[in-house]
Amino acid sequence: MHKQISRVTFEVDVDGILHVKAEDKAARKSRSVTITNEKGRLSQEEIDRMVKEAEEMAEEDRKVKEKIDARNNSETYICNMRNTISENDKLADQIDSDSFLLNG
Repeated sequence: MHKQISRVTFEVDVDGILHVKAEDKAARKSRSVTITNEKGRLSQEEIDRMVKEAEEMAEEDRKVKEKIDARNNSETYICNMRNTISENDKLADQIDSDSFLLNG
């Protein structure tokens, strides 16, 4: 015959360890079990290696970002210069046209 369990609680602590407690109120008994996952955890060496790799990648990412920013700034400058030259050409054409009308 199976016992009737009237309350089960689950708690996970800050270390990721699961604590399970089952209570049978009628029989006034309780059982608990603690479940750890030592097998799936990273060792300190693995964590240190991953942090080092992340730091190395951050430096590389910073350099790539600098190149992209420089290229974007150059493209913006070129676009602005093209617009300025185009406006100056239009202005020169207008001056030539006005001069022709005055002299013509």
